[in-house]
Amino acid sequence: MLTQDAYGRGPVRRSITALRGRVRPGNSGGPMVGADGRVLTTVFAATRGGRAAGGYGVPNAIVRERLRNLGGTVSTGPCAG
Repeated sequence: MLTQDAYGRGPVRRSITALRGRVRPGNSGGPMVGADGRVLTTVFAATRGGRAAGGYGVPNAIVRERLRNLGGTVSTGPCAG
């Protein structure tokens, strides 16, 4: 999918998982968990407008790859004080 990134730059090509259900502010970065307790995707955005509640997630394979290639710690920046 071609989209803007979080900073409005783009187009950026990315793989996403579409999800159905309410995504609330603060859900970004959290797991979407299936009925069997397994993590299905990592939430990053809610849909806007339209009739059905939903959102988008980062597929597990991409999250695993990024974590594998991280190679160290990451600063929380302004998110923790």
